[in-house]
Amino acid sequence: MRFSCLILLASAALVTACTTPIAPGEITRFHLPERAAELGRGSIAIVPLDETQLSTSGYAAFEQRLARILIGQGYDVVNSAQNSDQIATIDYRLLDTRNADDRAILTGGGPAAIGTGGSVGGTLTIPFGGSPQRVYCRLRVSINDRQQGDALWEARGQSEAKPGTPEATPAACADKMLSAVFSDFPGRSGETISVP
Repeated sequence: MRFSCLILLASAALVTACTTPIAPGEITRFHLPERAAELGRGSIAIVPLDETQLSTSGYAAFEQRLARILIGQGYDVVNSAQNSDQIATIDYRLLDTRNADDRAILTGGGPAAIGTGGSVGGTLTIPFGGSPQRVYCRLRVSINDRQQGDALWEARGQSEAKPGTPEATPAACADKMLSAVFSDFPGRSGETISVP
């Protein structure tokens, strides 16, 4: 009888895990109000925070999407960072766990501190069968003055999707997160908003 109860409880837990809705993503943006006028003008180059991301399949999707958005914001996107006015540094990770652990990374670069808050912690419980319940997309974009090296603007965010769905691909992550972080650019500094 006790064994049957345990089976029922385990089954109920699995059903609950499978029906848990996807939580909305969140993004936070920071910028210096006194230098906001410098944003959205001049030339800008896009570089990865971690150069090993250049060899991943997902980086191109992020870079191309970011380039289109920056052009729409008034920038002249150039290939070389040596002669650009500003530099946009991008870091993305697609993970099967909330832990910023190399072993959990599906595509993207290694773990890195995000913004001023440091690395994001937490864990994800893996259900029976070993399949991840969620795929987490993390993104950080910063814009710096190339000559002075000053940080002009930064955004960080995370969203989640169900494994195996179109939303769990690098291209979908790029479209969703980059559209959100550049909405109402440069945004209100320090404010965290939800991403549906």
